[in-house]
Amino acid sequence: MKQRYVVDLNVVRFAQTLTDEKGQRTLDSLRLLTELVARCHSLITCTELYRKYAKLADGLRASGAPQGPSVFALASTAASVSEKWLRVPQPPAVKGDDRIPDDDRVLVRLAVANRAHLVTADGRLVVAISKTEILQKRGLQVLSVQQALTQVVSG
Repeated sequence: MKQRYVVDLNVVRFAQTLTDEKGQRTLDSLRLLTELVARCHSLITCTELYRKYAKLADGLRASGAPQGPSVFALASTAASVSEKWLRVPQPPAVKGDDRIPDDDRVLVRLAVANRAHLVTADGRLVVAISKTEILQKRGLQVLSVQQALTQVVSG
């Protein structure tokens, strides 16, 4: 069954820099994004999140940090295929999202509004979601890169 996913900026950063949250070299985040697109799952974004992705791309380029293949080029390609990269309207507030860190609320709101799983490496966000059960109450999950990769590859 095809799923929908909201991907946190930290996962996109790790995919672009070929690292993980500990700074270790890994292809896991890049592989996850590639598998999501290749296996016909949908990536959900809105104008606010898309702007944050663009700002991240600009920042990485300007920093001169070592980077792998462009995940931003992958996103552009995916955007041209129907149902791969869904740009949706700004999502409404969700009951209980005031207990989610401000900078992460758009991710949770997108996930809820679009029945999507949320992929993140942000421990603070995972704890907040677990405490509020904001996604779990709706049958949605907050996933690490490894958990999402396992879910996507297995099927």
